Amino acid sequence: MLRKRSYRLAGKNRKHIKLILLTVLFGALSLVGALSYSSASEANQKYMEAENNKLKVLEKQFNVAKNTEEQVKLEDINAKEAAEKAAEQEKIAIQRAAEEAARLEIETAQKNILAKNITTAKISTTTPTKTPTKAPIKAPIKKPTTTKPTEPVTSTKKYLGALSSTAYISTGSNMANGELPYAGAVACNLVPLGTKIYIEGYGYFVVKDRIGSGSQLDIYMDTYDEAIQYGRRTVNVYIVN
Repeated sequence: MLRKRSYRLAGKNRKHIKLILLTVLFGALSLVGALSYSSASEANQKYMEAENNKLKVLEKQFNVAKNTEEQVKLEDINAKEAAEKAAEQEKIAIQRAAEEAARLEIETAQKNILAKNITTAKISTTTPTKTPTKAPIKAPIKKPTTTKPTEPVTSTKKYLGALSSTAYISTGSNMANGELPYAGAVACNLVPLGTKIYIEGYGYFVVKDRIGSGSQLDIYMDTYDEAIQYGRRTVNVYIVN
């Protein structure tokens, strides 16, 4: 009887021990699961924070790249505008330089026509087909009057004015009317070609050519020395009707 009771007690104790062990094992598993879940949550949180940080860095880099691209575009536009402005200014400067060079060339040609070597100024010895009724008097040394004309003005003469005059010689080029220069021809822009004029103190002439600049009247002379001697003078000029 005692042995049976001992066996019974021992069996009950073993059951209690198993139950306790199972309870402890379940609690341990629950604790491990809780710890694992907590660790997983913390890891997930850290992962999410890392991803957010990456997104922020990428967004910052995108904004920097966008701003840089816009800055480059703006600089390109400014550079293009500056280049166009510089090109326009250069074009204007070239045009002005060309105009100034042309003006100086005309003035220089007008001045140099009296300074050319006499050997390059061959004068045709043949008589032109058309000549004025009277050959002009060769330029005397005396200086003509620059005041109002002293010769009475007749009905056949119209006073043109006191004109600044110079002299020129033939350089082999034709005059504006197509003829070679000859004695009795003058260049003037104030009257039509073919107009007969009277220069007080020098005689009658016919306007055959045009003048560039430097004076209002250019009188043809036979020789270089005569042209140089004449220089620049103010003369009274009439239009002969």
